[in-house]
Amino acid sequence: AIGELPIAGYPISAKLAAMKHAASVTTRPFLLLLDTDTVVLNEIEYHSDGSAELFVKRADGSDQYWISEEAEDDWKRAYSLFNSEYPGYTSETSETGVPIPPYWNAGFVLTSDEEFPSEWLSATRTVYQSNLSERFFADQVALGVLSTQYEVEEVSELYNYPLPFRYRCPSNIRVLHYH
Repeated sequence: AIGELPIAGYPISAKLAAMKHAASVTTRPFLLLLDTDTVVLNEIEYHSDGSAELFVKRADGSDQYWISEEAEDDWKRAYSLFNSEYPGYTSETSETGVPIPPYWNAGFVLTSDEEFPSEWLSATRTVYQSNLSERFFADQVALGVLSTQYEVEEVSELYNYPLPFRYRCPSNIRVLHYH
């Protein structure tokens, strides 16, 4: 990112600012944000029917607050920050099958909407500056809430392969996320 940290005390906001800056200087039809703990192993080639605006993969595992049952009240508060209706448990984690609301791993976020990066940064600021019990994954919470306002297409593990949950890495993986 260029300049100061956009959300004081939240270093992850630098990647959101970088995506926002990229949106302001590119003419490409898609913007892709990758975490710094990812490795691109093969060409990123994503085919869709054209209706999706946001391409993300479900959160992994089950060992963090936002995936636990005790987070439900905070999820409801997070949605209320944006005057949005909490959808409840609509999915499950990719590795352990734990029920979750829309909650995405922010290691791979692809969008065709040039306004999305700015909206995501703003939503993350709102979440981080709120009184929620846990704010460490404010960007992922904001992504989850914001995703309900977009046409979302879930990407497979090929584009956000969670290495900590695996003993091997298939040769067709596009993006390896080593956490």
